[in-house]
Amino acid sequence: ARIGFVGRLVPRKGADVRLKALALVLKIRPESRLTIVGDGWAKGDLVNLARELGIADSVEWLGTLSRESLFELYPRLDMLVVPSRAEGIPLTALEAMAFAVPVIASKSDGLVEAVDDGITGFLVDADDAQTLAERIVELAATPGLRKRMGDASKRKISAEFGFPVYRERVWSLYRELLPAV
Repeated sequence: ARIGFVGRLVPRKGADVRLKALALVLKIRPESRLTIVGDGWAKGDLVNLARELGIADSVEWLGTLSRESLFELYPRLDMLVVPSRAEGIPLTALEAMAFAVPVIASKSDGLVEAVDDGITGFLVDADDAQTLAERIVELAATPGLRKRMGDASKRKISAEFGFPVYRERVWSLYRELLPAV
């Protein structure tokens, strides 16, 4: 399975949990690969953790990518993992979903609004590497489930975040805030 992560490499993004989960996944699905997009002050520690866990050869560190390159990457992923300990508006999760990529995310802040557990992806506890690994293995082993969740993700983004919906929400807000003249 090709597992993706996009974000800053800092502790609040759960990078350590992601690597620990991959170590568990590789015991069952040794062909799995984790592609990490992003940079941050904790990258050195994370590279060392990958070595300590014996998974360094299964992790690809791409650094920061342009929007165009990122949008070329999303469709090649089987899933995106977002194990953040805290998250505002989960832009990378929403972007991946727009490309029909299921998302496995932590039950943190904005992620619970973006991901419908069991429908567009899975929600797990933020520091639970074991459950994260189980959900990764489940998606990796079940192409039909990945397809259903990916399709549901794309529909959700279109229905809830597409431009026509956004435009109507803005106009509705204007109508509410500005009295008719």
